Amino acid sequence: MADLLPSELFRAAGADETAAAIRHTCEPLPAPEKAEAFGAMFDRFGDARVVLLGEATHGSSEFYRARAAITRQLIERHGFNIVAVEADWPDAARVDRHVRHRAAGIYDEESFARFPTWMWRNEEVAAFAEWLRQHNADLPAERRVEFRGLDVYSMYASMTAVFDYLERVDPTAAESARQRYSATAA
Repeated sequence: MADLLPSELFRAAGADETAAAIRHTCEPLPAPEKAEAFGAMFDRFGDARVVLLGEATHGSSEFYRARAAITRQLIERHGFNIVAVEADWPDAARVDRHVRHRAAGIYDEESFARFPTWMWRNEEVAAFAEWLRQHNADLPAERRVEFRGLDVYSMYASMTAVFDYLERVDPTAAESARQRYSATAA
């Protein structure tokens, strides 16, 4: 044991073989700044119905640019039509209204206020939202790509958004929703 380096003392059995197998399988990627070349590496997923870009892509400018390049490629070349993010539904709905050219929506300081700036309130996401808005500009309304939030951590803001919507389109359903939500929120 005295002859071993500190890194060799803690190496798991089979680590070298595992590293070699991973190295053999990996492919080098272009830099995210080369968005078209980077995004093209993900064309192999173009036939999928859903592509998930996971939790590990939170936190750095490079990850956000990489995620945007992949998403753009899937939208432009393969017809993907929904971007669903791990974010509060009302905040994402505000961005969705903006990117689909609907009333009263914009990506601004109020969007994603509950989140830290590195998560959704950053330059890379703002740039992607503007790209998506431009992409949608010449499409008919029913073919515009949506931007949706999947989280409901902001339960009361989400409930208020549902009530406001239903009050406009179906007041009877709004009352029913209030009764149902009152049992959930209690």
